[in-house]
Amino acid sequence: MTRLYLGVNGNGSWTELRVADEQGREVLCLRGGPTSFKAVGNAKAFANMRELTRRMEMAGVRPRLISRSVWGLSGCDTPEDQMVYEALVQQAGFPPEKTLVVNDAVLPFWAAADVPGVVVVAGTGSVVMGIDSRGAVSRIGGWNYAFSDMGSGYWMGCRLLREQTLWLDGCREDCKTFRKVEQKLMPQGGTREEMLYRLSTLTRSDEIASYASIVLETADSPLCRRLRQEAAEKLTGYAGQMLEQLRAKGETDLKIVLAGSLMVSDCFRAQAVEAMEKLAPVIVSAVPATMGALRIAKERDR
Repeated sequence: MTRLYLGVNGNGSWTELRVADEQGREVLCLRGGPTSFKAVGNAKAFANMRELTRRMEMAGVRPRLISRSVWGLSGCDTPEDQMVYEALVQQAGFPPEKTLVVNDAVLPFWAAADVPGVVVVAGTGSVVMGIDSRGAVSRIGGWNYAFSDMGSGYWMGCRLLREQTLWLDGCREDCKTFRKVEQKLMPQGGTREEMLYRLSTLTRSDEIASYASIVLETADSPLCRRLRQEAAEKLTGYAGQMLEQLRAKGETDLKIVLAGSLMVSDCFRAQAVEAMEKLAPVIVSAVPATMGALRIAKERDR
């Protein structure tokens, strides 16, 4: 009987579920709603897991047919988080003895490279994971948008908005980038005071991080280039520290895998690669993270 493997990548915005056979041939791929209980709550996360399972069953793949499943879920940061996720996955119909729950940040590494090495994930937040030759995982960053996720979209957005505020307060020279922030902040236009008031109301992490798109897309702006460079240096610092930890354990032949929405930007990716290549060979992840989950599943089934 053909062995089937299930890989899941779930976060606070969407979830991808992929099934493949032992030869790596794709059997099924589905997209569903968010499954991060920290983002949407336990009930909604479970409902979305169950709906994906129902759709999988309708396609002829039942949980009992899966030899091994790996669920990479955002916010799986502590043993307590893992217990919650494991309970939700089990309630969705997947037996615990055939199921592994991991932090979603490790999936891009397994999708792109062989252990040992480091994966740098930069999106709204940022986190760096180190994976040794036995598969054991260690972590730097990703603990809190406000003070931990250096070099992330939130980090970029905060710094751009700070510069915007200083400019509106008369403490910065004019820059065309500020026009773009104004347009995004108040598309219909507004006075200086109205702009400052609107800035003072920005509190949601995803809303602040959305301003990173201006930093990423404005290639010829000295301000944006500086912010991109500073972000790349912060992430490189994280990666360098993790490489040191792995080398202290005797690990060799290390590499760095880059992943996350910020790496889609040609400008930022080039600056990040240039900075990190001084530390170790760099691989930019170009395949879905669920492929990493499938690889882990197959490895664990040996």
